Amino acid sequence: MKIRLKDVEAFQVLLLRKGLSQRELARVAKIHEGYVSMILRETHSPGPGVAARICKVLEVAFDDIFYVAGQSSEEDGAKC
Repeated sequence: MKIRLKDVEAFQVLLLRKGLSQRELARVAKIHEGYVSMILRETHSPGPGVAARICKVLEVAFDDIFYVAGQSSEEDGAKC
């Protein structure tokens, strides 16, 4: 199972609304800036701890921005 962003564009809009750049998100969430970029490009999925820190910084619930791919074959494609 992998943690994935529901909507990359909506995530980027959320960053803008919070007044954060990718670099600032990385600094505040204590993760590498390149890691944030890989999450946004969907080439890497965050671990549970990283996802939790991102949610805390952005003041959102996990299910607001992430979904777990691979829970079941039915849910793999569902991003809503």
